[in-house]
Amino acid sequence: MNSKRNPSRWTGSKRAGLIAGAIAIALAAGGFAATSQAQEGKGYNTEDFGFVMGPVKAAGLQAPVYAQVAGDNVVVSDAGAGGVFSVAVTGGAAAAVGKVKKPAGVAIAPDGFGSYGGQTFVLAPEGGDAKAPCIVDRLDKSGAASGFAKLPAAGSLNGGKATECRDLEFGPAGSAFAGKLYAVTNGNASIYEIDAGGKARAFGTYEKPLAWEINNIGFAPAGDSKAPNGMLLSVRPRSESAAKVGRIAIIDSSGKMKDEFYLVGLIRPTGFAFAPQ
Repeated sequence: MNSKRNPSRWTGSKRAGLIAGAIAIALAAGGFAATSQAQEGKGYNTEDFGFVMGPVKAAGLQAPVYAQVAGDNVVVSDAGAGGVFSVAVTGGAAAAVGKVKKPAGVAIAPDGFGSYGGQTFVLAPEGGDAKAPCIVDRLDKSGAASGFAKLPAAGSLNGGKATECRDLEFGPAGSAFAGKLYAVTNGNASIYEIDAGGKARAFGTYEKPLAWEINNIGFAPAGDSKAPNGMLLSVRPRSESAAKVGRIAIIDSSGKMKDEFYLVGLIRPTGFAFAPQ
């Protein structure tokens, strides 16, 4: 839940207190006010928590897309400025972490992921070409970017090409996803699993029996009653005209989408997070 495609993911007061409540969903088409109206299918329904937030001011940012809290800072990908930046949670000037053209999801490597603990990884189209397949770059502590993993073709959507870079997230310790990095590409509706050696494989492709538009990936806490340590994915049926058909899907350890959804009744879900105790 750390890297989210919505500026609302990095706004708020202090550190991980970005939201209050058991789970909050940032809706690209509806803000934080959602509906409690029952939807077809299983899963929790959304509620209007009445959030009111003020932005964290960060001089130097132009078009922030994804972010991840890292200690007292927030690491932000900025497609407008063409790089990854670090901003104090209290606000202030944005410090450059590394230059990357059209960056998308960002993730901070945990200790034990090869020798890369603490380093920043970013998902971006190869060569900065928005139509090119996505790759994972690694930013070392000097800010230099080096190609870490190329994502292979998967599925049949978009000719299988891994375009439309979205989210990037490390699996949590103690879960079936630990020690791996997961990348989301919407062009072919796929999740990729990447090991510490930079080898990437298609983990799941979500085009049958229903083709999904996919955005963000995250993980439920170990103590969650519905999907403990489970992988969650924000999705919406492609080319669907109805409004509130977006949902949060549960992905099992084999990469299969479960029939039961974690949350339903959304418009176009993007970033989501669980509030700490």
